[in-house]
Amino acid sequence: MTYSVGQSEINLADVVVRPKKRIRAKLYSGGVDGEANFHLLEEDRAKIEADLVCALNRKESPERQYIRIAVYFDGTDPDDRAKWPR
Repeated sequence: MTYSVGQSEINLADVVVRPKKRIRAKLYSGGVDGEANFHLLEEDRAKIEADLVCALNRKESPERQYIRIAVYFDGTDPDDRAKWPR
């Protein structure tokens, strides 16, 4: 599922793979400001990772002019509502 954040070149998305018990949350930043937006987030990387209690994964695609930052939650049952606050 994709979520708008109010800017045309930035969006959030989530992917749930129930059989593998995997959840992924992604932030896409593209267009001419994609790299600049990433650097703004990179300045706060340590705090973001501490708040999420997981590492951020970065993938660049220069030919498509976007950067994806993702977090992965493996071994997580998306149907277990007790763990949703995580």
